[in-house]
Amino acid sequence: LSSYLLAVGSVAAAAALAALVAAHVAPVNLAMIFLLAVVAAALSLGRGPSALAAILAVAVFDFFFVPPHLTFVVDDLQYLLTFAAMLLVGLTISTLTARLREQAAAASAREQRATVLYGLSRDLADADPGRRELVVSARLCGSDRRRRQRLHHARPDEVRRRHRVVA
Repeated sequence: LSSYLLAVGSVAAAAALAALVAAHVAPVNLAMIFLLAVVAAALSLGRGPSALAAILAVAVFDFFFVPPHLTFVVDDLQYLLTFAAMLLVGLTISTLTARLREQAAAASAREQRATVLYGLSRDLADADPGRRELVVSARLCGSDRRRRQRLHHARPDEVRRRHRVVA
């Protein structure tokens, strides 16, 4: 919920900034301020809030900055193209940002898995052939120090019987 409120706040901030500069620039150029708010929402808030920001940005831009003001009526049909472009760009950026976040999370998970597998393979390479079951069992026990110490002192046939681990 808070990310959606932040998305609304980013559009409100864009509207305030647009109101300050509206006398100095053409209304179409004000659309870029709203687009920046949508990009900021996409980068920091996620897909849903940035989609809300995109829709709200188009609505606020139309209502307050496109003649006739304070209505959703559009006199110049070229603004419809501007609205469509704003919405399309905003939704595209939010989708791409969400995909990028998902890919980064997947890459992080793969990295953690590779690190664990590398550590296991290093430990297996360093272990005596008769004690490799102990290495695997110690890894399966995780960070429980007492279990690892018990496994370190256990006989390989005892470990095989307890954990059914095959080298």
